[in-house]
Amino acid sequence: MGPAARHDLGTTWPGYVSITALAAVNVLRTPGRALVGAISLAVGVSALTMLTAVIVAFRGVLVGSLLAIARALINTRRCC
Repeated sequence: MGPAARHDLGTTWPGYVSITALAAVNVLRTPGRALVGAISLAVGVSALTMLTAVIVAFRGVLVGSLLAIARALINTRRCC
């Protein structure tokens, strides 16, 4: 098994490999893991976006609901 950072990948001086080159090599080595990571990130971002959109759209209306309780918990943890 060869080293993770090869000398011929975007080097500017001996022993240096850019972060972009390391990322590209990692994606090429384990495309399945990179795909799962990208999908997980997309699901998380879209869930946070939807939650934010619902909170903004229903200002003050969500009293006593599960979403209101979650929002209250988030707001109380932000203080410290």
